[in-house]
Amino acid sequence: MKPIMWIFSGLLLTLLVLAAGISHGSAGTVTPTPMPTPSGVVLFEDDFSTFSSRWREPQTAKAVVAYDNEGLRMQVNSPDVAVWSVPDFDVPLANYHAEVTVTFVDGSRASFFGWVVFYESDENFVTVGITPDGDWQVRTWQDGIVLDIPPEDAAPGETGGAFTLEPGQTTFSIQLDVQSTTLCLVVNNAEPVVFVLDERPAGESFGLFAQAREGEESGSGFVDIVFDDVLVIDWLERAQDDE
Repeated sequence: MKPIMWIFSGLLLTLLVLAAGISHGSAGTVTPTPMPTPSGVVLFEDDFSTFSSRWREPQTAKAVVAYDNEGLRMQVNSPDVAVWSVPDFDVPLANYHAEVTVTFVDGSRASFFGWVVFYESDENFVTVGITPDGDWQVRTWQDGIVLDIPPEDAAPGETGGAFTLEPGQTTFSIQLDVQSTTLCLVVNNAEPVVFVLDERPAGESFGLFAQAREGEESGSGFVDIVFDDVLVIDWLERAQDDE
């Protein structure tokens, strides 16, 4: 596979996707049931209505992150390049519910965007993303080794799939439950997809990302994304509210 380049803090990082390395399992973990946004302890909230400088804004020749029109905008103009931003949030996260609204402005519909979770450093984290057409992808990034995580009910060798979404959609609600080693992803109230890691990564923070991919569209290989209404809620508080 060809290398995937990540940009952080204005610095370009090239990573080689390897086919072998860390294994991932999918059994023996209770699957959380996605619910509407609960009441409880709000750990983090940002509607980007003000320029708070809470999020990193890397800018290079191939990707830009910037506050723009009450949103956090990520523009990537080169295929297989991705950019992410992490907020100045120092509270370690354990089990939590996160949601964000994403607008696909322009670019290749093969591009991915979504959450960074279990963020420990710029070389150790997990990405949970979708394309505008509903394809999903969950990956671990560990010291330059990148591996796809299959869903809990995956057939042997299966690492990808798709949500059933309305054709041509441009606005998405991406909700994610993080509970121990289990990730439960819901997009626009579609049926959830559950992923289970063999062990929980060390990182305890989060962020947002966008990655450009080549598509069938003329002039594709770029993506323009706007994130808004980020909300992170204590999952334990949520569980108590649901009882």
